[in-house]
Amino acid sequence: MNICFERSGNAIYDRIVHTLFEGFEKFGHNCTLVEPTKITNLVDLQKIYSKCDWIIITNNNAWLSRKIEAAFLFEVFQNKIVFLHHDALSHNSNDLNEINEKVAALIRIKDRSIHFSIEQGDMDALNSLGVKCYPIAHINTLGKVNIEKIKTSVMEFDLSFIGHV
Repeated sequence: MNICFERSGNAIYDRIVHTLFEGFEKFGHNCTLVEPTKITNLVDLQKIYSKCDWIIITNNNAWLSRKIEAAFLFEVFQNKIVFLHHDALSHNSNDLNEINEKVAALIRIKDRSIHFSIEQGDMDALNSLGVKCYPIAHINTLGKVNIEKIKTSVMEFDLSFIGHV
């Protein structure tokens, strides 16, 4: 299977992309890593994605998550898509119309997409709209961390939190 991944400017998402890329390659899949800073036009992007059976989108800032004129690129390109939602679906926008447009677009491509979400509320919302969404724990490459081994005098707290409350 041919799978495309897009690198991210976010270090956490980029680490996830590389880990997934390596994992899929390890199991014999042909993987393409798209460098968004090298994409100058949609024709070049389409050439890359036309060779892929699946595209895995790991962040809301990916090229395919952008709206161009009247449609999101994930609607325009006809690939099968896996969405990994690490943040709330609306985290890139406070505009209710933009959020509604994106949700409507996700509904329109529900027959060729699969969604995974960390956020239970987003998973429930997508499933209630007929968009299949499954739970996923945050992907990391750290394995089990022994806090006692890494504790230092510079640590001010016993707990760190990444996300929102």
